Amino acid sequence: MRAEEPERWDEFVASPIRFFGRDPEAFLAGVVDAYRAILDGPGTRIAVFTHGMTTKTILGVVLGQSQTRYTQFSIAHGSVTRLSGTSLNAMRIDSLNETLCPSHAERPSR
Repeated sequence: MRAEEPERWDEFVASPIRFFGRDPEAFLAGVVDAYRAILDGPGTRIAVFTHGMTTKTILGVVLGQSQTRYTQFSIAHGSVTRLSGTSLNAMRIDSLNETLCPSHAERPSR
């Protein structure tokens, strides 16, 4: 985003959800409702595969933020974030942004 439309970067950072034409409150409600439905389901171990924006949203909820600051978290493509608990109110962050491969910045130069 920053490279493609640098003149719109501040707008994106202020509200990525609104930038993409969605209502932030409706997006938050949808994410929370989906996670509550998952937690109320029959499973005891559940894997959720989702976009980083959704991961950042649920992390904000778990941390008790009244408004998610999306630039506060850096979520790598294909990374794993582990949460545990029986409800959103009792959720714990066990790990954040686990990756199997070093990032481009961490790779030794050749």
